[in-house]
Amino acid sequence: MRPGSIRLVAALATLVAVLSCSGADDIPGPRATGRNGDSTLFAGLSASGPVANAFVASDRNAGEARAAMSAQVSYVSLVPGTFSDGTTATVTNLRTAERLTVEMLDGGFDPQPIPASLNDTLQVTVSLTGGKPDVVAYIAVARPAPRIVRTRPPRGQTDVPLNTVIAIVFTEPVNPASVNTTSVTLSAGASLVPGEVHVVVGTGYTVEFTPSTLLGAFTTYTLTVSAAVTNTAGSSMGTPASITFKTAGSASGAVMWMTVSPDSATANAGSHVQLEARLKDSFGGIAIPPYESVIWKSSAPDVAYVNYAGSVTAIGAGTAVISVRSTDARYPSAATARITVNPATTPEGAIVFTFCDFDSGPCGLYAVDPDGSNGRMLTGDSELDPVWSPDGTSIAFRSGRGCNWATSTCHFDLYVMKADGSGVRGDGSGLRRLTTFSGLDVRGMSWSPDGSRIVFAGAVLPTNLSSREALYVVNADGSGLRLLVSGPPGTSASSPEWSPDGSRIAYNVVLGDTSAINIVHADGSNDIRISRPSASRGDLRPRWSPDGKRIAFMRSWLDKAVDYGVQSQVFVMDADGSNVMPITPVSPEDSYPVWSPDGTRLALISQQRLDIVNADGSGQATIYTMFCCAEPGISWRRAPSTASSVTTQVRVQP
Repeated sequence: MRPGSIRLVAALATLVAVLSCSGADDIPGPRATGRNGDSTLFAGLSASGPVANAFVASDRNAGEARAAMSAQVSYVSLVPGTFSDGTTATVTNLRTAERLTVEMLDGGFDPQPIPASLNDTLQVTVSLTGGKPDVVAYIAVARPAPRIVRTRPPRGQTDVPLNTVIAIVFTEPVNPASVNTTSVTLSAGASLVPGEVHVVVGTGYTVEFTPSTLLGAFTTYTLTVSAAVTNTAGSSMGTPASITFKTAGSASGAVMWMTVSPDSATANAGSHVQLEARLKDSFGGIAIPPYESVIWKSSAPDVAYVNYAGSVTAIGAGTAVISVRSTDARYPSAATARITVNPATTPEGAIVFTFCDFDSGPCGLYAVDPDGSNGRMLTGDSELDPVWSPDGTSIAFRSGRGCNWATSTCHFDLYVMKADGSGVRGDGSGLRRLTTFSGLDVRGMSWSPDGSRIVFAGAVLPTNLSSREALYVVNADGSGLRLLVSGPPGTSASSPEWSPDGSRIAYNVVLGDTSAINIVHADGSNDIRISRPSASRGDLRPRWSPDGKRIAFMRSWLDKAVDYGVQSQVFVMDADGSNVMPITPVSPEDSYPVWSPDGTRLALISQQRLDIVNADGSGQATIYTMFCCAEPGISWRRAPSTASSVTTQVRVQP
């Protein structure tokens, strides 16, 4: 928001006049409130009730746009004509700090999905031309009835081409079963116009009516949407809506070229920019094709990725060219926009974990603040098991960047990157690979407390289902690789965790159908077992408390009576294996723990959520819901100590 942001006071009569020119009709009363309490502010603003499994972000790795899923979103829209001098609108969820920025067109914007739950408050900030102060309003996520944002053609247009495909944009996705030639009709006087009606694939909130033949010249038509149209939750519009328009004497010309607005933009990593493609016909008019015929693509998905609707998410520092083209031979044009992304900022205390979208691409590293806010992608190319360096300036992880998916030749190496993700590029430059030519497939890892070494689990290449893992240690500059622990025949060592005082390492030892926890001295001597689960049970992912007195871990076991046949539970025990205490209830969903820097809480990562729980097991709450899936790796950043002279000796190539 610009300094001196004002709270606009709009006169109701003026606002009604604005809405009457917008193309929307029969719009219910105000749904938003300005900071000054004026209930007429943003009367054309709408936020839908929570919608499950909505597309909110694209694949971060594939060149073609493919969408990822969010557990719950609210669709936010603003009727055209509300702010004729508006340039962009920024929508912020005040609970989660999730944010998106959309380019305004004709004084409004079409529905945009933002992760949100019922009763969340959304702040909408509109930036105006000429350096005018921003306009701000708030709107609650409730369960309003669906309504119309705009139509094409808009109400009252008098020069509509005879070959027009009519479009209706609703405030949220509608139920396709409720959209048919009875609920959406076009008429000339008392005569119904035959045609085909359908919900546009991809958006879910746009309905198109295609007349069977050309419309009549210089004829007045009425488009009617009945109350039978419902949203995906079954709520109807309540009252019918209708608009009238008049045709011109001819059809529109052939499509000649395409433009993108904006054609350039600068964004901070983790933020969003909405692009809009427009086709121009031979007469200079706008010819908008069906959504299905437009494909978006990013030249650098690890810098900025784009989804099917032109929504761009900034990932890492750099510049990406976003292109849009048509697959329809009638629309051969293409256009581009240049997106420059500033580096992400990663504040003290951030939690980093692995986020995956198995339907659309490999995994990447994602960071959130301890309250679940300020979520941002750091990488997006097969990264797993992130671990903060002790000084908080770097993150170690394993990555399959060297994989050849076409030939199934793949293994994971150990990498280190800057904590904010800056300098990471699609070709792997900007990273420090520590296990080049090691002949090992790298698994989980942990830093030594002084930041000088990293212990990791690895299996000798080539690997297969029977490959054994052992523990290795390497210096933080990639030198000095050596074997630390190799278990007896038939066992594997995995998931190492260095103790806070640097003297010991806790790890998993796999014994047939079970897994126990061992502790070994940092030099590989005095290996002892501290947990002894029963048969078919496994104690996994040991994690030291910051004071070194306790160890958190997850216990998992087979149970054919539940879905997927697995149950799990998080426990805490003393460092000698005594006083085992359950922290979470038994659940069919894995939850891998990590301690908060002060040792008072635990973060728990599962496939679709991030929880925080007190160290005594009380107060468990979900702070972040995943778009799709998370992997076990999770790390909670310790605030850098100003008193310590120890720094992590890692130089990441720029």
